[in-house]
Amino acid sequence: MKWKNKGHEFDSMEKNFDNENMRYYIWGAGTFGIAFYEAFCNEFSFVSFVDRDENKWGKVICGMKVISPNDFIEQRKDEIVIVSTGMTKSAYDQLKLFGLTRHKDFYHIDEVSSIYMMYKYNQVFVSDLTVNITQRCTLKCEYCNAFIPLISNPVNFDIDFIKKELELYFQWVDTVNVLGLVGGDAMSHPRFNDILRWIGDMYYPDRARHIEIYSNAVIKPGNETLELFKKYNIFYRFTDYYGNSGRQDVEGVTRILNENAISYDHVKFTDWYDSGYPQKSNGIHSEEGLTGFFDACDRKSCHGIWGNKLFFCGMCLNADWIDYCKIQETDYFDLNNIGGGVTKKEFIEYNLGYNEKGYMEYCKMCNGGLNVNTHKIEVGKQIKSTKGVKKEGKQS
Repeated sequence: MKWKNKGHEFDSMEKNFDNENMRYYIWGAGTFGIAFYEAFCNEFSFVSFVDRDENKWGKVICGMKVISPNDFIEQRKDEIVIVSTGMTKSAYDQLKLFGLTRHKDFYHIDEVSSIYMMYKYNQVFVSDLTVNITQRCTLKCEYCNAFIPLISNPVNFDIDFIKKELELYFQWVDTVNVLGLVGGDAMSHPRFNDILRWIGDMYYPDRARHIEIYSNAVIKPGNETLELFKKYNIFYRFTDYYGNSGRQDVEGVTRILNENAISYDHVKFTDWYDSGYPQKSNGIHSEEGLTGFFDACDRKSCHGIWGNKLFFCGMCLNADWIDYCKIQETDYFDLNNIGGGVTKKEFIEYNLGYNEKGYMEYCKMCNGGLNVNTHKIEVGKQIKSTKGVKKEGKQS
């Protein structure tokens, strides 16, 4: 979305959530929906979760029954829907088919949490942040969306660099609902335990309510790591590559997690999606087309920080790492502007998808996320050798 009234884009929307008589459905009974409920159960009145996964129908989560979309539309009156699923466009499309209107009947989870906390309590509350701690990975996936195999000299980011990044970020932000550690493979960092311990001691649970680890079931967590997982109530998320990697030990990792009562998500995709590399254009050239493409893309939950900058789209940053697409000043929010006349409402607006152009520079080349991408590819296909494109993983 293109800024039209910077610092005031949500002035008229905040009243929609500050109504003690309003009730809410949460569309998506996954980790983000549950985390949202836990954060706001004393602020909002919830009816139930709605989920398209029939295996969840009838289950009770957080004391609320999970219902199907059909049951939802039969029983809904005038309640607001909070969309917490990653498949935002498909959820929006279904809700529109039900006759509901966005920004009247339903909102994205990020919008509700951030706008409500900003306007009612003058606090910056964001749903998610991913923290890059390494450019190294245990696998070499041919269509890696992070372009990791194409980095000629990947590095593990220094722990002091990571600390400074987060310390600056939390000058802007009061609370992150879900903070994720990512790479590459986050657990491939030789000081992974030290990084996790510092973040946990420094920010969990008051500033970072939940911490997630994004890995790929190659590295099995050892005893020290498992103790940290328990101490900080870590959620471990990994994708199953169906044996294509030749190195994943899904059975071994899940056994360890189950034995130690560690919460996890065993993500199974039948397809991956080709981001488009090395194409120079995705065929969208008009400003209107690029803005529409950006707004429709489901990359709403991959905000990342690097080099004292907040990136709405982590793939934009990754593309810059290999000099595939040179980032522009309009692509990021400069965290160094703290106290420099830039308001926290502007921070919230950027974090919710506003910027000067209405899209990222990388939108001209990328095929987009799952909602807009039609280029299906094989999951986790490995390449035997790679030639790094450039970027030697400089710290900032």
